[in-house]
Amino acid sequence: MFINCHKAKYINLLKKNYKEKSKKSQFDKNRSEDNKEETVEKEEFNLAEIHKNLKDFVHDIIPSVLLLQEFNGNFIFQIPIDGFDAEKLFTEMEDNKKGLKVSDWGISQCSLEDVFTRICTEKEE
Repeated sequence: MFINCHKAKYINLLKKNYKEKSKKSQFDKNRSEDNKEETVEKEEFNLAEIHKNLKDFVHDIIPSVLLLQEFNGNFIFQIPIDGFDAEKLFTEMEDNKKGLKVSDWGISQCSLEDVFTRICTEKEE
């Protein structure tokens, strides 16, 4: 299963919010530099929190799922066939897609290339 998050959209929203806060702070002489730094750290933490929430959500739906790759808001999971409930996965993902900041997701069978790459990667480790 692959899942792509709205990372670019989310970062643009954070930048827009930060610019708006910066403009407001120009008029607010009482705001200290420490508060600005706390705001930036909090915004950076939210992106990590989104990714954590997504992974936790997938693990809650399919406890035996295995995260194969995670890069730049894109996730690839291996779903075991045993005990897999496709209806539950589709329903839960579609119902929670917006809240999880998911832009795209899907399920496909592994290709022979995927299997070969995984075996080679495991032997290198």
